[in-house]
Amino acid sequence: MFQTVIAVLIGMSFLYFILAVLCSGAKEFIAAKLNLRATTLEQAIGRMLSNGAPSSSTAAKPATASPAGAAGVENLATDFFSHPLVQDLGDENKKPSYIPAQYFSTVLEQILRTKQAASNDYAALIRNLPAGPLKEKLSALADRAGNEAEAIRKEIENWFDKTMDRVSGWYKRKAQKILLGIAFALVVALNADSFVMFRALWQNSFLRDSVVAAAGKAKTDITSEQAKQQLSDLEQLRQLPLGWPSGFSWTKVKQAFTTDFSWWLLKLLGLAITAFATMLGAPFWFDTMNKLLNIRSNGSPPQPAPLQPASASTGTGRSFAANA
Repeated sequence: MFQTVIAVLIGMSFLYFILAVLCSGAKEFIAAKLNLRATTLEQAIGRMLSNGAPSSSTAAKPATASPAGAAGVENLATDFFSHPLVQDLGDENKKPSYIPAQYFSTVLEQILRTKQAASNDYAALIRNLPAGPLKEKLSALADRAGNEAEAIRKEIENWFDKTMDRVSGWYKRKAQKILLGIAFALVVALNADSFVMFRALWQNSFLRDSVVAAAGKAKTDITSEQAKQQLSDLEQLRQLPLGWPSGFSWTKVKQAFTTDFSWWLLKLLGLAITAFATMLGAPFWFDTMNKLLNIRSNGSPPQPAPLQPASASTGTGRSFAANA
């Protein structure tokens, strides 16, 4: 009984692992097509270098003329991404998906110097910017650096690095939304119902042994194509409960909702469990699968030894306080 339970759990972990690999591969493909990393980075730098709309605190102050020699600045992002250093980081006329902090500070300084050719002092370059969010940010960094040029560059690099930490979170949230959509689409297309798969593995020893054998040969660096092939090999057993029955149509689905709503509710729950399980990722299920395989190879866990009553005469008993 114990070995059967472990084998079923191994089989479920392996199927979730395969589905997670397929979802991850599809997500990376879509993210690459959408150039998601570069787009997210471009949006972040656009927010960093925007000076078009003054903040609420600036807007509340009386309007003042820009300092002498101030350049008209709304957003330096266009100049930033047009700089040769930044363009060289891109691929095939695409904007880069990664920019070193040193490049950011260097390019920003050069842009400011280009717009204010008469000034050589870095702190003066910042002071001569027109009022706006960018000037407020850079002025705060310059003040913290004591208005010393090298220290200002370091502060700007730190600002960039901290912003990129948040950008990584933005990208992950966008990617998770894409992954969730892919997971539900794949699970519905394959009719990968967790309840049905669990029942099939529990009742069919041949299928269970076949899936466990495939799990034992799985590798952590499996590609999407290899995962697709493994799933195809299991489907050839004609006992893996994937796919919709022949003659399936959405008209029948509509009729089923009115005649057997509870069955379809259970079906949707089984599909949702599979979709959210794949969201945990291939590394999670690979580790889980290996742990279960180790337990299976070691056999049933040993039964705990019966507790011996403490003996006052031998002096081996321990009080509750001592055990605590």
